[in-house]
Amino acid sequence: MLYSLSQRRFHAFCAWPSPQPVTLSDDTVEGLEERIREAETLLISEGLPHSSGSAA
Repeated sequence: MLYSLSQRRFHAFCAWPSPQPVTLSDDTVEGLEERIREAETLLISEGLPHSSGSAA
């Protein structure tokens, strides 16, 4: 997770395999956590393969 001072947003880069890079951002940590949960739910519902390795 990164925090951008110039944009005042929190950013996350997802570590699972996907056809294209997955990046998320929000104005708050809580909002970013919600976006991460939504992305994980989408990953599970689409049945995309993911590794059990550690996340970045």
